[in-house]
Amino acid sequence: AGCTPVTVAAIEAGEAGERPIQDIALDVCPVAAPLVRVAGGRWEAQARFANGRGTISAAEAKAEDVAGTFVGGGQGFDRAEVRLTQGRLVDAASAKRFEPVKATGRLALASGVWSGGVDFGTASGFALGRIDIRHGVESGRGSAIIDASNIVFSKQQGLQPVAVSPMAAFASEAEGKASFKGRFDWTDKGVTSSGEVSTQGLDFRASPLGFVATLNGDVKFDSLAPLTSAPDQKLAITRIDSIVPLEAVGAVFTLGATSLKVSEASLTAAKGKISIEPIDVPLDGKAISGVIVIDGLDLGELTAGSTLADKVKLDAVVSGRLPFQFSDKGFKLLDGKLNAIKPGRISIAREALTGVEANQTASQAENDSPGNPNNAAVAQQPVNAIQDFAYQAMENLAFDTMEAGVNSTPNGRLSLLFHIKGEHDPKVAEKAKVGILELIRGKAFQRRIPLPAKTPVDLTLDTSLNFDELLAAWGRRFAEETEDRAR
Repeated sequence: AGCTPVTVAAIEAGEAGERPIQDIALDVCPVAAPLVRVAGGRWEAQARFANGRGTISAAEAKAEDVAGTFVGGGQGFDRAEVRLTQGRLVDAASAKRFEPVKATGRLALASGVWSGGVDFGTASGFALGRIDIRHGVESGRGSAIIDASNIVFSKQQGLQPVAVSPMAAFASEAEGKASFKGRFDWTDKGVTSSGEVSTQGLDFRASPLGFVATLNGDVKFDSLAPLTSAPDQKLAITRIDSIVPLEAVGAVFTLGATSLKVSEASLTAAKGKISIEPIDVPLDGKAISGVIVIDGLDLGELTAGSTLADKVKLDAVVSGRLPFQFSDKGFKLLDGKLNAIKPGRISIAREALTGVEANQTASQAENDSPGNPNNAAVAQQPVNAIQDFAYQAMENLAFDTMEAGVNSTPNGRLSLLFHIKGEHDPKVAEKAKVGILELIRGKAFQRRIPLPAKTPVDLTLDTSLNFDELLAAWGRRFAEETEDRAR
């Protein structure tokens, strides 16, 4: 008269008694025809099922909310048809591979072989592909072939990578095609799996800085459960449109069950090369530690495209190593070292440096203004000429050697400790004049004194930048430029 709950502990397969499907539960419900009819030496059963669920351990997945119809029978059990009218497949792996997918399909039993297929798509209704299934009842051999070879991503209210897999959360506004093909094979000895994902030109905006990139590559997996790749797989980004052009971006990696082993990763930028030393990236969300290697990076090109362009002018080419850590607390650089590989020039406006007060020229102009109500107060503010020498040196410095220590500090700041040797090289040379009376009165260094040209400089400068804000500003600026080009 109504639905009856049915549970199955497991379906066993193979000589070793493996259990590819476990913890099955569903409600068996009546249809218009009798549940069982026996006539003429044959039998037939019909039913509807709902609220089905189970663990597909061979694929590290779970089936949920399964519903459909069943009809079958014969002289023994030689014919049947199962129609899946609804269902959901959910990833059960520790490192999540895919988002839940909806499934509908049909399986039929004839001549001792189950065959048919399941169509699957995203929860929002985008079709992804099909799984074709075949299983020999007597032999215990079978296969499930996954074909998602025509996935199309579109920016305009279309499918996006993150809807397919959380592993693609770094890519947004994707445009282009991608393909996935895979299979599971089973015998009485056990289950094996393999697959391949590929794209020949997928454009996307990469977080967190908003770079637009084009991805090309093929990745072969030697197992889908757990998800592991064949050794030394390669991915290449043929183009990154950013404030600082990035080229020849590529990586060689091997995906293991617990970590991603990156043996090579490099790119060219600002006339130099940036690479990462071989690194193991844990898949359990733990902190990532590694080393960025800088080789011949032109800091002038780098700063020219940043928000510091109007305050910092550099003619400096550097190399070095930057140890880093990336975790849920953000990206940190730890005790990095950079060295200039040839002489160059530095021009840093003093307002770009941490803790710098208004310069003497601005203070003097304000002091001389007859309409300034705080004229006396301004006039009382002394200038530290010795400190001002350092600022003048940084505004017009031709250096022979430059070293820099780089280290992240609290509150998203980046500490920069420079040691620079060179000489003061202003466009217009000035003479330093110190009055004898000022010197006697102890006030000689309470005003600005021009730093003479060619003055030798051996300077240690400890300053910092708001690194988090710099990254955010980079992203905002690039996003604005991209929108302007789109309009």
